[in-house]
Amino acid sequence: MLGIWIANYLALLGPSGKHFHTVIVLHLQIYKILIRPVVTYGSETWTLTKSDESLLRIFERKILRKMNGPIQEGDIWRIRDNEELNRSINERVL
Repeated sequence: MLGIWIANYLALLGPSGKHFHTVIVLHLQIYKILIRPVVTYGSETWTLTKSDESLLRIFERKILRKMNGPIQEGDIWRIRDNEELNRSINERVL
């Protein structure tokens, strides 16, 4: 199954590496289908403290920032803030 995802990813990039929006959508699908379930496996039985919840949120934001990349505003590049990341996944955080 992972081979299919990688083949689709490379096909979307094409020879020039364009189709940025489509690649972001694919990254989010990979995150939701592969990464999030692995991280939260067995979470029904976890006893989460506030610090554990905080660590899960930090991990999720770190992954989403890597996948979405920075934003260019004029000549300045900046990382996406938490609200932009939450809007990008259109779901509640972990």
